[in-house]
Amino acid sequence: MAATHHWRRRRADMAEALSCWSARYSDAEIGRRMGVAERTVEHWRERLGVWHTQDTSWYTSGEAARVTGLRPQRLTRMARAGRIRAQQRGGRGCWWLFAPEDVERLALTHNPALMRRWEEHRRWSH
Repeated sequence: MAATHHWRRRRADMAEALSCWSARYSDAEIGRRMGVAERTVEHWRERLGVWHTQDTSWYTSGEAARVTGLRPQRLTRMARAGRIRAQQRGGRGCWWLFAPEDVERLALTHNPALMRRWEEHRRWSH
């Protein structure tokens, strides 16, 4: 009985950590903070159904590259130079999240055809 109680408490802690940290940190960083292996975090993700980038207001580098038409490396250089607003997802800086306003501004200048389609889709979906 005590093991079940411990598991439930651990499950609640892990679910809260994943929901709070998934948008910003990698699995390895979450594992270090929780004191478990990265693979354990992956198993908990599958069990609880909590996936990366739960924060949909910020774009990952791949999503931002698709929307703007720029390479992810260029977006990262722009973020490091302070030309666009971004935050590092993991402690090592291997994951980046980009502000939606800046991604939309870049998309207007670099990929206007996609932005027109996006605006039409937004208009019809509301």
